Amino acid sequence: MTEEIKHKFDELKVSDASQDPVTAIYTKPADASPSQIKHVFESTTPDEQKTLNKRIDSDIKTTIDLIERAQDSKLLMKKLTKERSLPYLQHLRQSLKTSPSEFTLTLIDAFINNFQYTLDELTPTISSILPFISAYQIVTMSLIKFYALFKDSTIPVLSDGLEVLTIEEDYTASFKLMALIFQLNHTEAAQIFSMNTLQLLLYQVPTKSSSVIKEALTLLSAACVDEAMRKEISEKYLEVLIAGCKADDKEIQSLAALVVVKTWNFAKLKEKGNIGVEELMEIFLSELNESSIEGLTYLSIKKSVRVRLRSDDEFVFDLTKMLDNPQGNNVYGTLVLLANMTSIEEENEINQLKKQANKGLDDDVEETPEEVEEFMSDLIERQVIAKICSLSKMSKASMNQVITIIFNSTRKRNNHAEIIKQGALLRLLDYLGREPELTDTKMLAYRALAALLVTANPQLVFNTYSPKSAVNFLFQFIAFESTSLKDQFQSLLSLTNLSILDNGRLTELQWDTIDDLLTQQNTLLRRATLELISNLMQHKSNLPDLFDPTNSKAQKRLELVVKLTTLDDIKSQCSAVAALSFAATFPFIGADLVKNKTLIKNLVNLIDKQSNEPDLMERVLFVTYNVLFAAGDAGEFNSEKLISGCAKVLKTNQNTEAKEMASEIIKMIK
Repeated sequence: MTEEIKHKFDELKVSDASQDPVTAIYTKPADASPSQIKHVFESTTPDEQKTLNKRIDSDIKTTIDLIERAQDSKLLMKKLTKERSLPYLQHLRQSLKTSPSEFTLTLIDAFINNFQYTLDELTPTISSILPFISAYQIVTMSLIKFYALFKDSTIPVLSDGLEVLTIEEDYTASFKLMALIFQLNHTEAAQIFSMNTLQLLLYQVPTKSSSVIKEALTLLSAACVDEAMRKEISEKYLEVLIAGCKADDKEIQSLAALVVVKTWNFAKLKEKGNIGVEELMEIFLSELNESSIEGLTYLSIKKSVRVRLRSDDEFVFDLTKMLDNPQGNNVYGTLVLLANMTSIEEENEINQLKKQANKGLDDDVEETPEEVEEFMSDLIERQVIAKICSLSKMSKASMNQVITIIFNSTRKRNNHAEIIKQGALLRLLDYLGREPELTDTKMLAYRALAALLVTANPQLVFNTYSPKSAVNFLFQFIAFESTSLKDQFQSLLSLTNLSILDNGRLTELQWDTIDDLLTQQNTLLRRATLELISNLMQHKSNLPDLFDPTNSKAQKRLELVVKLTTLDDIKSQCSAVAALSFAATFPFIGADLVKNKTLIKNLVNLIDKQSNEPDLMERVLFVTYNVLFAAGDAGEFNSEKLISGCAKVLKTNQNTEAKEMASEIIKMIK
């Protein structure tokens, strides 16, 4: 035994000669420190390992006591197999009957997580933890995992447990469990629990017990997920809910108001209780909690509510503070609410249909894009983007809201630098790399990425990720049939911006996308594509994709670019010619270009007919000069027409570089 280990066990007053470390901690578990227990479970010799395994199987109670002292269930999980764990589950079930504790429930949850039990093996344990569902959140977590493992068999097991709780008149646990069943599978729950069943239970509720009333309201809220249940709740409980909205207890108020909002019967609510949307909103705002935030997410579909919420600085402060606790119950609701408050309605067919569906919420309040953008800027100043980008282990639903908020923040270009600084770009790239399905949210992520990279400096913003990953995502986005022309255009601008760096050769599929865009009749789209090609051709790695004479696709692409030099659009012409400029400086490419009769003809005609265009002439004459230099003679050029055109440039063009180039060309030909 080493001096270090001897010192640890000296603290237990154990003789090295009489007891090994395993026996020591099992003999006096109350005297063992967490570090000593951890040392024994993790660092034993083969002999001590054998002794420990025997102790683990023979002395379950002491083993659990030691693990509780160490507060580390992983120590035990590493030592057990599923078969060896079954007696532990049995012991823990017995402990719940005599001395229930959060640690016992947490340890049960650890067993469920670590071992693959059959339904029959796990059902007794699940039944034993049901009475503790209202007291310990860990029970709900265990039941959700149980449902994930045995979806087809979970609800009947929970239903049997609910029957026992009802007989024992444990209403708090009964309502909590029933609400969970609705959340897990509302269709099956509605089949098992009719409204009459709920009514019978609710009538037995001790009305003076606020905790039971809260669980009953939570149950009604969960039951609203089923349309038939929602209608019945509206018909049978509206008056009771109205009374709840006027209760002294703030939590009961917000829970009752939430159920009212979910029933979506505002006309009857106003008629019977003189409570409207404004009154419901004030109830929710009086105390922010999980139910009030959820209620506000529903009400924020209404423009007047969004306008009111955005103007309430105290509310916005309290709401954004919710994000400081990533593990809190309010994070998802907060994200939904922020997404709603920062979204701008787009006048399209889908939104018109939504308005029809929500006609009970129609109002005349005007909501301008400028107001929403100003609010978004305020959130950015409050570091909201940084907060949501730092959230980890989010559900898919929460991530959808994060992406929506980031997209909303990209609408105003002035915000781009700051939101990139706060982590928006990295979050988008990470999401796009992980999300396998093309959902509406993923399309928003593509759009946000395209918006951010139009103005971002690629040399500064890429650290964790390579710009190549962004290039790949943008090409994916352009190629989707559902991508609008506007989004394709913005993506091309972003790709052009990224191409100031040499990101390596594009894939054949990406060049196919570019080829398709070159044939578009939309001037802006075609021009942006030519600008992208022009930038790409400033890097040696990309030259083969336009100038390789052995590549048929490259040759067809070059023919099309040459043809597009004669477009009516000056900017497109400039980009098309610029795509040739860098390559023309390489003698072997220039020597090949001089043989291209169409190119030579187009260059001469441009000089002759558009001699007064400063930017165009600078590019055309640069290419012409380098091709002539590579050829060593006029070759295919019409010398007279070329000299005449250059003379016109000298007379009419204001571009100094163009004039100098024209003068040099005349000297070369003469």
